[in-house]
Amino acid sequence: MNYVFCSVIWRDSDAPPGFAASLIAAAKLSENGELLCSETFSAADDEDNTVIARTFADWCGSDYMLCLWDGSSAGRIKKLYAASGIRHPYTHMYHLVKVYDMSVKKCTDPGRCRLMKAKLREKPYYYSKKSSAQSELRWMCGIFGYLDFSAVEKKPSVDFIEQPSNKYFVFRNGKCFHTKDCRIVQGAAVSSLRSYTYYSKAIDAGFTPCSRCKPVDTDAETAEEMRRINKEKLEEAKAGYANGSVPKKKHRRKTMNVYRSLEHMCGMYGIGYRKCGQKVYAEGISGKWCFCPESKTIELFRCVGSKEKPTGMTFPDPYEAVREIIRRNNAKEKKNSGKK
Repeated sequence: MNYVFCSVIWRDSDAPPGFAASLIAAAKLSENGELLCSETFSAADDEDNTVIARTFADWCGSDYMLCLWDGSSAGRIKKLYAASGIRHPYTHMYHLVKVYDMSVKKCTDPGRCRLMKAKLREKPYYYSKKSSAQSELRWMCGIFGYLDFSAVEKKPSVDFIEQPSNKYFVFRNGKCFHTKDCRIVQGAAVSSLRSYTYYSKAIDAGFTPCSRCKPVDTDAETAEEMRRINKEKLEEAKAGYANGSVPKKKHRRKTMNVYRSLEHMCGMYGIGYRKCGQKVYAEGISGKWCFCPESKTIELFRCVGSKEKPTGMTFPDPYEAVREIIRRNNAKEKKNSGKK
């Protein structure tokens, strides 16, 4: 199995939001870290956005592990694949942020941990051109030797087994298909599995039901249940219109997580806010700052160019870090007004 590292530049266009890609810089590495080949796929602004996805998928091959840096990129590439009609059973993804975090926790060598953290600080953060995507790709290939993929082999960042569309699982050289609750599937490496959504598709592919977990054909039952629910909703809507009242749509209120709270807080005080992976970048007149809200100890870094320099300041929660940035902005603003 090969590892495919890719850096994607997303664009704003008339295409559906979230999966409009203009350039994909990709490299294919073996399990030993040997660079097999690299390629850059680009699409014009007026070109169909699904063409670049199909070309990239054909280049990847049939047995590979797709590696992207953060969860947002993985979610976008999944939408791009879905819009392009790509549903290959061996398309698994790694969030390298999670691989890095678990590698640091598992590593017992202090020297190697320092090298990993130093390599992380060298990552380029601003991508808007072809050269920037290729720089990020070279960095991702360079950090490959520092990451321990065995730490997340059975639990990748995109939870393949827990996805609702993946109901039945088979092994590459197996003859039976299993449910996600089967003991064989729970203890298997995710990279060795492929999935099917429908019972009939697994049967048509030549697989037989597992004698242990005994998969049940729920395709017809699921379809019948959905028809019943849709029929009840339609009758309820018709009754509401007949009585002269239009049924109100139910709106789900988004949960206020720490990132949305920080974005709201930065907006109130005129601080630039940008989220990249698990990190938050805040920019004001006092400079550019960086911290990770999800870490146990909130440490504030000062961004100088593309590097992050530690300030030695730690805080009990991320909001205190933002307050420190606000205090420094106010002090800088007061100093500038005094000079005038």
